[in-house]
Amino acid sequence: MRVGLLCSSSLGLTGPDVYLESLIEHLVKQDELEVYLIHDSRSNHPVFKKANEIIVPPFTFLGQTLLRKFSLDILHFNIIWDAIYFHFLKVKKVATVHGDIEWAIPSLDYSPHLSPIKRLLDRVSSKCLDAFIAVSNDLKDRISRFLRIQKSKIYVTYLAPRNIFYQLKKANGDHLRRSYGIEKPFILHVSNFGPKKNPETIFKTLKILINDHIDVDLVMAGGGWKNEKYVQKLVTRLGLHGRVKILGFVPIEDLNLLYNSAEVFFQPSFHENCPQTLLEAMACGTPVVTSSVYSIPEVTGNAGILHDPKDYVAFAGSIKEILTNEEHQKELQQLALKNVKRFSWEKTTQQTIEIYRRLASQ
Repeated sequence: MRVGLLCSSSLGLTGPDVYLESLIEHLVKQDELEVYLIHDSRSNHPVFKKANEIIVPPFTFLGQTLLRKFSLDILHFNIIWDAIYFHFLKVKKVATVHGDIEWAIPSLDYSPHLSPIKRLLDRVSSKCLDAFIAVSNDLKDRISRFLRIQKSKIYVTYLAPRNIFYQLKKANGDHLRRSYGIEKPFILHVSNFGPKKNPETIFKTLKILINDHIDVDLVMAGGGWKNEKYVQKLVTRLGLHGRVKILGFVPIEDLNLLYNSAEVFFQPSFHENCPQTLLEAMACGTPVVTSSVYSIPEVTGNAGILHDPKDYVAFAGSIKEILTNEEHQKELQQLALKNVKRFSWEKTTQQTIEIYRRLASQ
């Protein structure tokens, strides 16, 4: 079976890019598949050396003319609206949907930036597709409602933690102190830190813990940060100077060390569809404290402590209990390690191949 995956020539660190790179890594190992990576320019990214490459012009209908000679059985998109440029190509088409932030209804807590053009493109492009892959059941329901698609056309495959994230027998504290100046026990947050990550609650939670004489710092890691000036204003307003370390991008090996060394992983997001960082933290056996919204309960199962994203008092209470109760902390560590076994790239790959088979047989 010949499968073409439309992808960017510069895969980054976002959830959709991590998904696509991990999926490609596993698909190319399958004997029954010929994998073609379709993009608009040559790339030095190592994943492109593992499969066939097809270079097509960006954002033109000429691409489908060039693809005809490859006789693909399946064309797999990582963004819904890309499908519109291949509407006339006679091949079964499927798109993975990673989020619905543009479709979300604004609330008093969080008002996402809504793009009328994106909303229109998604609805028009969805008519060009034979099937959809959602990264959670919660998202599947919302895809069905917004795009007006029968649920029988939507399949669910979860993201999974990459193999680099696992529980270390002993964390290298010397490296953390030397490289990042981390001396105290710390709470970890990892993201690109957009508004949906809920900075107000993160810092207000830390403020309560400090006022309760809990000797803990907040460490924040992640590249591509937004609103850094706003973050610094929050730190100043709440008197948190010296208690917050903003690391920015860190190498993936160091990120694994940070997860393993953290007392708690804290992510009180307003909106998540399949939170990769929660899975990474659980793979390292780190207790997770997070929000009770969207797909988060579906992913964390009974392994996380969940609260309303605005309830920083409840978050502070739960984190304090973890930090001061070693037995509770160990229990959450074991629950995290058990829960994360539900997710693997091998499982996601096999489910994806089964979707390809069903489409190819129609």
